[in-house]
Amino acid sequence: MSFTKRLALLAIFFNVPSAATNYQPESLSSENKVLNVTLTIDLVTSLNGTRVAPGYNGGPIGPTLRVKPGDLLTVTLVNNLGPGSDLDTELYEYIQDSSADAVNR
Repeated sequence: MSFTKRLALLAIFFNVPSAATNYQPESLSSENKVLNVTLTIDLVTSLNGTRVAPGYNGGPIGPTLRVKPGDLLTVTLVNNLGPGSDLDTELYEYIQDSSADAVNR
């Protein structure tokens, strides 16, 4: 079964509005070989108020950044999340050592 069909079935099962499954992030492109971006991370409510999770610039996911080889990309991150919202330690350890099994320790 294709990913799209599985996603549609999950949307039906969890009663997710179809617009939520087709969310397209903002697309930002470089101009004159430069792209300056400010990403503000904060808790964002999405899926018609059924989900609260970290998001960027008021959306559930960050923008798509489009640059070409040789372009200058500058990203400023503003973290508006409260204390204790840093990386999950087990996930971070798993990323650092992919042979580790962070779930079944």
